[in-house]
Amino acid sequence: MKLRIIILLTLSLFSAVFAQDDFADEAEISALTQISLPAGTFNVRDQNIPAEYKQLLKKYVGEDPALRLGRSELLVLTGGDSPKPDFEKLRSKVEGNFRNSGWNYEVHGQEKNITFFTAIKKSPTRINIFGYWVFEKKGLMLVMTEVIDAQSVPATDNNSPTLNQTPNRSVSGSSQVFNLSSADENVNVMGELMPPLPSFPPLTKNPGKIRGYVKDTSGKALGGAAIALGSIRIGSSRMVTQTVTDSKGYYELDLPLNSNKFQYAAYAVDYGAGKAAMALHPADGSIEDNPPGEGGIENFVLLPYGIADRSTFAKNSNYGASYYGGSIALFINVGYVGANDSLNKGRFYPGSQIEITLAPLGALIDGSASKTFIIRKKIGEDTRNELFINNVPVGKYKLSVKSNGKPVGMKQRLPENSIFGIKPTETNNGEADILFYPGSGKPTEIGAGSGGWQNVEIYLEAL
Repeated sequence: MKLRIIILLTLSLFSAVFAQDDFADEAEISALTQISLPAGTFNVRDQNIPAEYKQLLKKYVGEDPALRLGRSELLVLTGGDSPKPDFEKLRSKVEGNFRNSGWNYEVHGQEKNITFFTAIKKSPTRINIFGYWVFEKKGLMLVMTEVIDAQSVPATDNNSPTLNQTPNRSVSGSSQVFNLSSADENVNVMGELMPPLPSFPPLTKNPGKIRGYVKDTSGKALGGAAIALGSIRIGSSRMVTQTVTDSKGYYELDLPLNSNKFQYAAYAVDYGAGKAAMALHPADGSIEDNPPGEGGIENFVLLPYGIADRSTFAKNSNYGASYYGGSIALFINVGYVGANDSLNKGRFYPGSQIEITLAPLGALIDGSASKTFIIRKKIGEDTRNELFINNVPVGKYKLSVKSNGKPVGMKQRLPENSIFGIKPTETNNGEADILFYPGSGKPTEIGAGSGGWQNVEIYLEAL
């Protein structure tokens, strides 16, 4: 009876979302899980969620005395402007976004039009999610709750969700603002958020072969992407098979004996006046073993941002190759009160603040829109001389730097004499255009499973 009530309530809920602007808010990101959401997704405001939805969650979770419910979220997927949205594909895309963002997502059964699932994320802190989907002709509904060990620290309030794992991030319109302390040395502007993945044609495994497709986030097939597999090294030799994708983005390779992973998987894009080879992201999140006897399927996606190598990221979040997005290293000299003025020339005094703005100049490399990023960095005696800005969605930006409202001098350190980096390479008005610095323009030189960007290194000088 409860499930029937849920389905009936869902019909009225869809009507309310379409009819009332103050009933729900359009959402690009899940506040609870930080995954990307398809266009036309709405987050129903907490006060408008019928009690029956939460009661159903409690029925399956809350009866265990060792567990309790934390934050919850109700999302309505309408399909946006599509006249005949495919809600099965929308659900599949969201499930892919879960897995692509590091969640262990599993379906646990179905009753009538309701499908139950769990999603678990172990890093950086463990998060357990229980949820269910409700299918109807008008749309698709996703209900989720955080499941917490009753002995653990109390959960945050339902009305206080965070946008990602970066606690100092706020979002306002088309801008994202980061307020850094004097001790902060880096900022990952996209956090753990990963772009939505496209769907791929179904393929069956062929023994001794590995095959798949390469697309960008919009679903456009990418011909000419370079793919290579390598075997386990025996002595000083290694067997490598390599190919490029055809006009449909399709590739097929023989699996060498004792193959253990992809050597490279990359695609070269036109970037500024040159070429930038960008690492491709495995759609299933792994580039590991593909047994020759069984064969394998591996689809790849060109991403403008996201975490590329999670193991490297966990060890050193400053490392630009950990991300698919671009990276900047700013060098800041800190001055000290009482020191000789000549020694403090061009330095930044404790108590001051540096504000860095990255405003997009056009679309990203996949045609999607970027936001403006504003990073405010306090200067103190504990401030290190480097600030790393990582995982910036790849495109062209206007870089502006100020200190206490005044322009800051900028000088490009590395790379020198390059078409990438800042233009002009030296300025005293606090503004320059910036292109991120690719590790190579050749796809065969970009290793699989890591980002392909190096830091654009810039000296800052107080004027």
